[in-house]
Amino acid sequence: VEPWLVELIDSANVARFATTDGCQPHLVPVVLVAENDHIYLPIDGKRKKPGTLKRVRNLELHPQVALLVDHYQEDWSKLWWVRIDAVATIVPLPSAARSKFAQKYRGYGHTEIGVESIRLEVVNVQKWSNGADLPGADSAS
Repeated sequence: VEPWLVELIDSANVARFATTDGCQPHLVPVVLVAENDHIYLPIDGKRKKPGTLKRVRNLELHPQVALLVDHYQEDWSKLWWVRIDAVATIVPLPSAARSKFAQKYRGYGHTEIGVESIRLEVVNVQKWSNGADLPGADSAS
């Protein structure tokens, strides 16, 4: 993961995560962190069976996924988005990523982060801006 993308992910509070069951797209808002060249999405501890989540069932069948990080405001000159195409797998949540989630999201002071996560291996990145600087743009290539 390029440094500018890590900075963008570190600054984003939420993203949209897209999976498919082969016929129907499934889109959900997610929290995220970048760690060791991967992007991690937690599977919250409040879930007892991660396999029951639609996004997990989908990626087990079709691991090709997309993640959209975007910024909107009424001044359209400040609009931007970044779409990350990736391959997803279910893995134990690394301790460094767990620490990043706890620091980034106060809600995890009240909600168990969980032991499993969705790890994204970035395959392609598309970005667009209507003239606005993307977070991390100083280090973008």
